[in-house]
Amino acid sequence: MGTFQSALRKQRNQDSSHSEGSEDHFYPVADADDDLIEFVPDIQHNQLTSFSLENSEIKSHLHRWEKVHSHEDRRLARSGHGITVHDSVGYVFGGQVRNQGIPDLVCFDLKTLKWSPIRTKGFGPFPRTSAAICKGPYEGTFIVAGGASTHGLVYSDLFEFNVYSRQWRKLKHRADASFCKFYGQSVRSYGSSLIFFGGFSGGAYSNAVYMLDVESGEGSYLNTTGHAPSPRYKQEMVIIDHSMYIIGGSDYTPTINKMDVFILDLQALVWKQVSTSGPIPECRTAHSCVVDDKMQRLYVWGGYSGSLKRLDDGYMLDLQSNMWTQLFSFTNEVTPAPRAFHCSCFFEGAIYIFGGSDGESRHCDVWRYTLEENPLPLTELALAALGKNQMTMVDIEEVLFDQNKVKKTIVWRPPLSS
Repeated sequence: MGTFQSALRKQRNQDSSHSEGSEDHFYPVADADDDLIEFVPDIQHNQLTSFSLENSEIKSHLHRWEKVHSHEDRRLARSGHGITVHDSVGYVFGGQVRNQGIPDLVCFDLKTLKWSPIRTKGFGPFPRTSAAICKGPYEGTFIVAGGASTHGLVYSDLFEFNVYSRQWRKLKHRADASFCKFYGQSVRSYGSSLIFFGGFSGGAYSNAVYMLDVESGEGSYLNTTGHAPSPRYKQEMVIIDHSMYIIGGSDYTPTINKMDVFILDLQALVWKQVSTSGPIPECRTAHSCVVDDKMQRLYVWGGYSGSLKRLDDGYMLDLQSNMWTQLFSFTNEVTPAPRAFHCSCFFEGAIYIFGGSDGESRHCDVWRYTLEENPLPLTELALAALGKNQMTMVDIEEVLFDQNKVKKTIVWRPPLSS
């Protein structure tokens, strides 16, 4: 039996007055460390002290922006980059700063909130901005496709990176490489395939949909019907089950007032425009979009408007009701500066935003907006509460009990990345 467990039981005996004349009932604690705490008593709420999760520091960051202090380094300032998350690490590639492409691949640990360089193997992509980046079809991989140099050279190559071996691999395909010769294009995995949409080729915008089987190298354009999005670049795209969502984007400057959303049924190959309600966001380009698969929600932030104004607002789209809600922010709260060409990810109930450009300078900061609490391990929570609040045994039991309950429940050439 661990020493901390012995101390807890000794404390329970000393505080027996809290349950005098009653019988304790014990239930297993989900995910508890068996060496520390095995059970939590079923205590009546009128026996509990005033400590409340609602009033503790654990809840203090909900629905607030907070700047993540991650040893900011101006070398990390960039725009036009992309990110994918594997396990608890975000892998950031590409982008530009001071009209120079960035060749390095760096990672951000979403647990420790620290940046690290990555020493890679193999022949990887040239420095580029506004490439299409997504998780690969195979575990532990991500894809980099197309993009452009800071001098406007548009690439048509396709790479895979393995986060475990740290090896780059150039993917071969039997089709004409023009399907990914774009910047501002979107790509997502779908089974063993990759699906590409939109982008700017250097001479025209696209709304074509292309599917490439990574294993065989075979690919083709999909013959779709229905109400398709207009040709555009720097839109956002997500795939949920067999539905492909296109959110925003434009042919350089948005010409409609409100953000449009389209769905492509990947089985029937039929497009439809989604009729949304609520406070519909202003139409935008070069924004970010992340998805909470568990809650079936999309979160959009930033980008630039039809007047090229950089935006700093965020919205949530409920995919079941198709209703928009603006992200809550407190009065006088410090929030990210307006920006576009940033990237973002969703991890453990929070949105993270990395870098981007305000039109004049590029940011190297990281911001987090916490939507739901990701509970600390129960024993860690109890130890923290005991140390900071000088809590009694009954107080600790309340924290664990409540935490257990929570867990159940003329073609204008558009900008590359500035």
